[in-house]
Amino acid sequence: MTVKTTKKVGPSWFWRLFVYLGCCKMSEQKQKSNKVSTSTDRIKAATLNVSCDNHANRMVENHGEQYNFKKRFDKQYDKLDSLGLDVIALQEIRLKENLDYMKDKMKDKYTVHYFKNNSSTMSFNNCLCIRKDSQWTKIDTKQYWTTLKDDIPALSKDPEARVPQIYEKEIKGDPHGRCMGVTVLQHKTSQRKILVASVQVVPFGETKAVQQKASLSLSGMARDITGEDCPVIIAGDFNIFNEDREGDTFEKIKEYANLNSLIEIPPKRLHIPSNGNKDDKIITDETKIGTFNPWSSDSYADVVYKQPLGYSKLDTIFASMSLECKEGVDVMPVSMDEGLNDPSNMSDEERKSHDELRYIFKDKLASDHFLLSATFTLK
Repeated sequence: MTVKTTKKVGPSWFWRLFVYLGCCKMSEQKQKSNKVSTSTDRIKAATLNVSCDNHANRMVENHGEQYNFKKRFDKQYDKLDSLGLDVIALQEIRLKENLDYMKDKMKDKYTVHYFKNNSSTMSFNNCLCIRKDSQWTKIDTKQYWTTLKDDIPALSKDPEARVPQIYEKEIKGDPHGRCMGVTVLQHKTSQRKILVASVQVVPFGETKAVQQKASLSLSGMARDITGEDCPVIIAGDFNIFNEDREGDTFEKIKEYANLNSLIEIPPKRLHIPSNGNKDDKIITDETKIGTFNPWSSDSYADVVYKQPLGYSKLDTIFASMSLECKEGVDVMPVSMDEGLNDPSNMSDEERKSHDELRYIFKDKLASDHFLLSATFTLK
C-alpha cells in the first residue's frame, strides 16, 4: 500500500511569499506615484512689461487719464488672472504708488515679491507673483545684479554691482544697475524644485549684451541656490531687437544660453483680442509674431511702425533644456476698453507708414509690451 505524504510548508516559504507580495505592492504604489508626478509636475508661467516709462507718462499727458497706470494695470491683471498661471513675472513698475496699487490688486490671490534696481524713488521694479492656490509654493527668493566678474558676465548679490564702462570693448556701462528677481518654487506633491526669474535689461549696445548673458548665468547657480540640480525659467524684457537677431549678436547669446543648458522658447501664437464676444483671432506665422508695439509718444515710433510686427521680439522666455514646452509661447496683447483699430479704415498714407498689425494695436493696448505665457512639464 502506498501512503501519500504531505510535505510540510516551513516558515521560510511563507516569509518568501510575504516578501514577494510586499514587493509587488510597493512596485504598484511606486508606479502610481510616478504617474502622479508625471501628470502634475507642470508649471504655467507668464511675463509682462507693464510699461511705466516716460513714453507711458507722455501718453497720459497727450491723450488723457485712460492711459494712467492704474487703469491700464486693471486690464493687465484681469487678463493675467484669467489664464490660470502659477507664477507671473512683471517688469518696469516704477513709483511707490504704482507698486502699492499692483500689490493691493493682487494680494488676495497672489503672493507678490518685488525687486528694485536701485535705491532711487524712480527705480524700476521687477516682480514675481505666485498664485496662492497653485501646486507650487515659494520656499525662497533671491535678488542679483548684473555685472562683470573677471571680464565674464555674472550675477552678484551686491546691490552696488554694476556693468562698468569699458571703452576698449565699447561697453558704455550702466550706473543705475539692473537686477534680477528670483524665486525658488517647490511642488507640493512631488517636492521637486524650480527657479523662476524676472528680468529687464537696458535697451542698447554692449552693456545690454553683458546683462543678457549675466541673466542667463543664473542656470549655473541653481545647485548653489537650492542644494540640488533643478530647472530654471528666466522670463522678461531682454530687449532683443531684430538687428540683434539677424546679426551675430544674438547668435552669441544663443551660444551662451546653450552653454548654460538653456533654450529660448519660441513664440507660436499671437492672439489678436476680439471686439465684443467673438473669439480672438490667432496668428501662427512666426515671422508676424512680435512682443512689442511702441506708443505713438515713443521717439522711435515712426520708424518702428513701418517694420513688420515680427521684427519686435523684445520679450522672451528662456528655460532649461530639461523642461518640456510642447506648445511654445502664447503672445497676448492686452487691449483697452475701446477695442482695436480697424485696418479697413487705414488711409493710403497710413498703409505706407504702418505695418497692418502695428496699426491695429497702435495706442489701443494696456502696455506697449505684450503678455507672454507658456506651460512647462518637468521631465
